[in-house]
Amino acid sequence: MARDVVNKVSIETDKHQWNPSPLPGQVVLVTTLDDDGRASDATKSWISMVAFGPPPVVMFGCNLGHATARNVRASGEFVINVPGVDLVASCWALGSDASVPETDRLARYELTTMASEAVRPPRIAECRAHIECELDGMKDWGQEVAIFGRIVAVSLDSRGASDGLAAERAERVVGAVGGGRALVLEVAGAA
Repeated sequence: MARDVVNKVSIETDKHQWNPSPLPGQVVLVTTLDDDGRASDATKSWISMVAFGPPPVVMFGCNLGHATARNVRASGEFVINVPGVDLVASCWALGSDASVPETDRLARYELTTMASEAVRPPRIAECRAHIECELDGMKDWGQEVAIFGRIVAVSLDSRGASDGLAAERAERVVGAVGGGRALVLEVAGAA
């Protein structure tokens, strides 16, 4: 069967110009602690497993000027909180509301912190999964940095486990495609 060949157009190599992005990234909320021990959060969408371990290692991208990068470098710990589809609006607001200090955004958007199992930064209770990490390394590129974390604890939302809702939620992932837009990826079934 012949496939249609579509003409291609070149786009800028600057990721900020990709709209929509040809590489959508999963949306997560990263929590850290500042120098005064206050919880800080940031929306991130460049995240990936880089080693299955042991130890398992995850990586996310950040700007060196952001509090998240400074906090991780200083404390050596962070938590990746995986939101469900119901938190998409809060994720965008958290990531773009410069009028509210990062340490006040969780309260502003009515998100609740809860103690983590193995690190000091808190988990966000409304998120469906949490990946607690200790800093493994940072690789700088200009004003950007890749932050690598050894996974030391993982927890999942148990709500709805008896009626299958947790499994359904786990099969829906929120992604960022640029321009403040999100997409929802769903598991299509066995390959």
